[in-house]
Amino acid sequence: MLLALLALGALAERYAVGWFSSDVSVGVVAVLVAAIIGGFWGVALVAPAIVLIGQHGGESAWYKRWFNAAVYTLADAAFASWFYAFDIGATPEEWPQVLAPALLGAVANFAVNSGLIAAAIALSAREPIVKRWQESYQWLIPQYLIIGLTATALATAYYVLGLWGLAVFAAPVLGVRHAMQLGAAATSQQDTELSRAA
Repeated sequence: MLLALLALGALAERYAVGWFSSDVSVGVVAVLVAAIIGGFWGVALVAPAIVLIGQHGGESAWYKRWFNAAVYTLADAAFASWFYAFDIGATPEEWPQVLAPALLGAVANFAVNSGLIAAAIALSAREPIVKRWQESYQWLIPQYLIIGLTATALATAYYVLGLWGLAVFAAPVLGVRHAMQLGAAATSQQDTELSRAA
């Protein structure tokens, strides 16, 4: 299962959605499932590999890939910390109680991930971190809640259906990616129109 998650996450990372000066990927779903199924070991195995494999041969500098791998690992470890703090799993018997840890974990993941990336971009551009975070990532909060729920449901589907559970929940993950792509395209078009007007 961890190898399947690694492959799917690397593909998601390879086809990340361009957003301002960074990329947004639904590969985080794969790592959250790895965190639920494999705990911190799942995160340690899948998170850095997804980024390093998914971004291999890309345009970004090597140090950016390693930074992204570290951010992914820290953010997903934050998810795992919240998720396992409640001493609950994603088995069918533990629904709906598992939803609260999953949502809290998703918020922690989002906070660490978006905060560190926004800080890096803002510092390199010499602009306020909060402003960069608001412009680039604030809109992703609802998507991360959906990602947390989807990852939990996917982990439960794995307990029930095995690897077939991945196929069942591929559509919602692709839907979230499509929504991100539409949002990025709309914002890019607005920026272009504002630049022309200026």
